[in-house]
Amino acid sequence: MTSLFRAAAGAFTAALVIVSVVLVAGSPAWAQQKVNLPAFYGEWVGTAVSESEISVHFQLTVRDIGVDVRPLENGAFELTWSTVQRQKGDPDAPTEVLKSTTLVFEPADGRTDQWWAKETGSLKDGNSVAWARLEKNALVVNSFAVNSDGSSELQTYSRALTGLGMELKFTRVLDGELVRSAEGKLTKFAR
Repeated sequence: MTSLFRAAAGAFTAALVIVSVVLVAGSPAWAQQKVNLPAFYGEWVGTAVSESEISVHFQLTVRDIGVDVRPLENGAFELTWSTVQRQKGDPDAPTEVLKSTTLVFEPADGRTDQWWAKETGSLKDGNSVAWARLEKNALVVNSFAVNSDGSSELQTYSRALTGLGMELKFTRVLDGELVRSAEGKLTKFAR
């Protein structure tokens, strides 16, 4: 009985290795595929690691992240992203802060792969402008602002679908200098 169990376990392990190799080998092909917006619909949850160039005590932090993409009428969609940040307070017991943003994106004129955020306001009034686009297997959202001191800020969220879920890559650039980046993985939770 023991040798039968070992043989079965060995066969299972071999099958698991083969499946893993196929999934990893298949990832580049998935990354080259052009997907459409409905592939992103749903609620996604996961974690990310954030790296800061401007924080002394919190240069590397772990974040809980969530993304919710909902279809609206006429090709528009609502995008909500949430982050539980741990980058303030005592470095040994950081304070948790939940930040959440919701934007409604409407199709750009005559385009099926670009959207502009509705009601983002004027840059001169301290508001940001945001737009989204599909780029191969990723939904890329950019947000641009002019800060009160006249400096510029560009945030880019690339959410790419993979064979195993979604990968997030985030950058925050102030006046042309990268000050924060984050990478994470999310799994579809609902819908």
